[in-house]
Amino acid sequence: MKRYDDTDEQMMDALLRDLFGFARVLIVAVALVIAFLVMIARPASAHGDAQWIIDNPATYYCCGPQDCTVIPASIVKPIAGGYTVFWNGKWWPFQRDGKDKFSERRVWPSERASWWMCVKLDRDNPGIENGDPRCLFEPPLW
Repeated sequence: MKRYDDTDEQMMDALLRDLFGFARVLIVAVALVIAFLVMIARPASAHGDAQWIIDNPATYYCCGPQDCTVIPASIVKPIAGGYTVFWNGKWWPFQRDGKDKFSERRVWPSERASWWMCVKLDRDNPGIENGDPRCLFEPPLW
């Protein structure tokens, strides 16, 4: 039976160092590939659940960061030509067919099964609950 000498031990140490070095490089490479794939697989969304509002060319002006939210149906009441919403202590009318979409509160069809509303945030009094309503999104009637 052959005994290992110092040369064999040095060769084994060198081989193990090379293998561990290669394994570290491989792990880093795989981690970078995974990170890259995660970044390109799903584009970043600053609006979270409300991204569908800004993605629609007709309603993109309604939405800014953190200013669209689901609202309960109980605060929405039908009126002639649209709805009125009780928000921030008063009733706000929304028209179904406004003449100028950029200057009037309008009703838009919702892509979700709930009521949504976007507000114009008040810089001096932050918080969505303090903003003036801008766009109302009516859920489908199915």
